[in-house]
Amino acid sequence: MAPFTKLITVVFCVLQLAPQVLFAEPKSAGATLEQYKGYAISKSPAAKQIDAKAAAKLAEALQAELGLNPELSSEFRSSSKDEEDTEVEVSLSKPLRLGQSSLRKEISNLLNQSARQEQKADLLQLSQNVTGAYARLWGTNEKVEILKNAKPRLERSAVMVAEATSKGLLSGGEQAFFEAQAALIEAAMLEAIAEKAEARAELIRTSGLRWENEALLRPEFMPLSSCEEIKHIAKESEISPLKRSKLLAEAAERQLRLARKESYPLIEPRLVYEHADNGSDRFGAGISFPLPLFNRNQAEVKRREAELNSIQASNQYTASSSFDLEIDALCQAVQSLEKRSQILSSVVAAKLRQAVKLQEQQFGRGQGSPAQVWQSQRELLNAELAAIDSWQKAVGTRLMLWAVAGEEI
Repeated sequence: MAPFTKLITVVFCVLQLAPQVLFAEPKSAGATLEQYKGYAISKSPAAKQIDAKAAAKLAEALQAELGLNPELSSEFRSSSKDEEDTEVEVSLSKPLRLGQSSLRKEISNLLNQSARQEQKADLLQLSQNVTGAYARLWGTNEKVEILKNAKPRLERSAVMVAEATSKGLLSGGEQAFFEAQAALIEAAMLEAIAEKAEARAELIRTSGLRWENEALLRPEFMPLSSCEEIKHIAKESEISPLKRSKLLAEAAERQLRLARKESYPLIEPRLVYEHADNGSDRFGAGISFPLPLFNRNQAEVKRREAELNSIQASNQYTASSSFDLEIDALCQAVQSLEKRSQILSSVVAAKLRQAVKLQEQQFGRGQGSPAQVWQSQRELLNAELAAIDSWQKAVGTRLMLWAVAGEEI
């Protein structure tokens, strides 16, 4: 069983046993990504829409192999000259689809498999959406905190500049500059708060779950597999684009064959029984079929041909080396972005914090310049924000890999 399918099964069982434990809105603890995903997959409006869509496709699969109903008709006739001269006629007819039953059964089976594949793929897409929204919310929340921490640093520097200005050591220009920078950080923080609110609305919409406590725990992802392993997963996963397009192509090819067969008219044999008041009984048989003079199912054939061509074009891409190159590019992007985020947060930001502290101390002792202090503070702020941006981009690119591989990787 595929890892994502296992996840869905485990989550479903746990939810049935203890929903009040998993999805009670906590008062103090932060919400985890797994809790949001679990709720979304089992109970969200989006999950119910996925189930309804799957049910409609399964109904279409069932309809494909159902036979046509027989028709029973009766007729009563009487003579205008002799009311006792009456006749009753009963006929039974059944339209026949010659040579279609086995083909329709194949189509039904393929559509059934495709519907279940699409349902799992839609659930994976829902998981992607929730993960992306959660990561965006966590990232914007971190940016708000970074800007909150940057503001007092700049305000401390502004106070030192004001003191130096009052002593005549600096001009009023430096003081105005620092005050303006503090206002800019305030404006940037308001923008980040707005982005956070938008991200929270997106997470609520995609998951259907709302927490009273807005605290989120940093989402953790498993180490990225090698590019070759991801390519192997993309070829073997039940809901990868490659497997899904192959199944759709098989179904579309048979539906085209069926549309061509349906260009021939339906033959409708009929049995007739007639009883007259004089005691005579008559039996008969007949056959009827429409004359295909105008409508030979041309429109349906054209539609099925276009559908098959579209699926085959998608198939050609997923089966080509270009698809492998896409996986290589996405894999490299995730690795580079994650490494960049780690360097910025663990190395660059850490060193810049030391630099900011030392330069603030030097400036407080009357050494250095306010420009140097501001430059180090600005570089620190940029590095911290860039680390979050790279992390968010890495998550977004990883989610693209989920889509091409058909698994959460």
